[in-house]
Amino acid sequence: MNGPETPPLSAREIWRDVVDGLFSTERGLPYTFATLWWKPARQARGYVETRDPRLLRPLRYLLLAVAFYSTVTWWMFQRFGHRLGNALDATAMLQIEAMLQHAGWLVLLVLPLVALLLHLASWRRTPLLSALVLLAYAQAQVLFGQALVAVPAMLLWHPLAGQACGLLLSVYMLLTVGRFVGGGWLRATWVAVVTVAGGTLINVGVVTLLLPLLVDLGG
Repeated sequence: MNGPETPPLSAREIWRDVVDGLFSTERGLPYTFATLWWKPARQARGYVETRDPRLLRPLRYLLLAVAFYSTVTWWMFQRFGHRLGNALDATAMLQIEAMLQHAGWLVLLVLPLVALLLHLASWRRTPLLSALVLLAYAQAQVLFGQALVAVPAMLLWHPLAGQACGLLLSVYMLLTVGRFVGGGWLRATWVAVVTVAGGTLINVGVVTLLLPLLVDLGG
């Protein structure tokens, strides 16, 4: 005996899914964005353990954040970069544009390395895939924070304001990793510091090595 037939997909159903995913406060992009600010470790753990359907999938959310960050930051530097005076010459602008143009695959290249570092720093108690989920969500939030607050503060107010916002985002990352790892404050602090500091060094190293190539490709 055949089960009930699935009704044909309608344009109204597609539109409803799009609206729910973009504007609903109970699921999709708004829900993911809001809850990852207030309880990021719990939400990441919820996705790992229960595949919470209210959350956007981590890779999709990360790629949305990369696209948003690249677009907003590129526009801000084009529009207001002159406020930094001589700090941005033609070469610096080329480097910024090259990094923004290739931000997507740079993040995808660095993220697994940082996840491996977290996995090893926790003495392998944090599974590698769980570390990837956590860092994808947390890095996406950092990118949103940089695009919405840090970069505008740097260009419209003062470079130190942008640095202060960046410091707060680093604290957010430290707290998120520490709470996700758990196991006592000493262990959580160790893993968080090693992950964030090591991740910063990995990111700087990868960008430094690849930046000349990226500039050449952009040119």
